[in-house]
This record gives sequence, structure tokens and C-alpha cells, in this order.
Amino acid sequence: MKQGFIVQIAAGDLLPILILGLVNTGVGCYFYFSSIDRLPVQSVSILGYLEPLSALIFSVIILAERLSIIQMVGAIFILGGAAYAELFRPRGLKH
Repeated sequence: MKQGFIVQIAAGDLLPILILGLVNTGVGCYFYFSSIDRLPVQSVSILGYLEPLSALIFSVIILAERLSIIQMVGAIFILGGAAYAELFRPRGLKH
């Protein structure tokens, strides 16, 4: 932050960035949010947990990223905590 914020985008990178932004994010979010009111709450909840998990798995498989032990433990804590909160909440708090 002290050194400024400069983003350099090569001319050949602009089209892939726009495609990812519009197609992947825009269309994907449109389909997801437009179908929420027609899906059961449990399905929406599970899909919400699968999105970060699939991003993690695909980054390892497709991009060949290597996760450190700390990153793996963190992912397990985040996903495990979310699953625990959904599965084991007191009966009176369900909506």
C-alpha cells in the first residue's frame, strides 16, 4: 500500500480477462442467484460449501498448485467448521 497500486495488463491478456469476468463470474452468478428461490435451503447450503472446495481441488489438479500443511489444515478448519455449524446447530435455531 505504501508503494502504490499499479496493475499492468498486456494487450493480449485483456480478452481472456473479460471472458473470465463476464462468462465465468457473470453467467455463473446469474444462474446461481436466480435459482436460489427455487431450491431447498439444504441444497443451496451444500452448494455454498462445494464452491470453495471445488476451487481448491481444481487449483491442485489443473494448475498443479502445491498446498502446504498449514493451508490444508486451514481449508479443513474452514470447511469443517461450516459443515459442523450446518449439521449440528441446535434444533430451535433452524429457519
